[in-house]
Amino acid sequence: DDLIFDRAKVGKVFKFFSLMNINTNNEYKQFNLMPFQAFIIANIYGFYWKDSGRRRFRYSYLEMARKSGKTMFSSGLSQYHLVADGENDPEVLFLATTREQSGIALKYAKSIIANSPVLSKRVDVLQWFLRFTQKRDGKTSTGVLKTLASNADRLDGYNPSYVLIDEY
Repeated sequence: DDLIFDRAKVGKVFKFFSLMNINTNNEYKQFNLMPFQAFIIANIYGFYWKDSGRRRFRYSYLEMARKSGKTMFSSGLSQYHLVADGENDPEVLFLATTREQSGIALKYAKSIIANSPVLSKRVDVLQWFLRFTQKRDGKTSTGVLKTLASNADRLDGYNPSYVLIDEY
């Protein structure tokens, strides 16, 4: 009784994924969510607390078999948080045990942006990160998506709005 399910918010995430083109058999095609991916999105982004309107789930743990598109899917979720989640100055981090490992998700993100016309007009692809700038209510909001190695003593100073931890 304390929760509501907001179909429109889930639909917003689905629409964002439809704007992304991914490499499928050496050809870039629209990202068509598989049923299990749609189920994950509906659960994470669909439930809200009635009293506060805040999202029910702030943390999620996804475990998938090898070669099931985990990194591509999680990269897409990360891009959603950079561009469309409504956070001012979003800070999206890819963490892994090594910077090389976290760079794999960034590589996917860069290829999605470069091959998705709507996103490539809005997101700057730089060598080590992605940058998204928009004007909202007369103010400029600048978000970044970047990679880091999960060295705990070097993570001070970050205020992430979304974190993807790969190979945890």
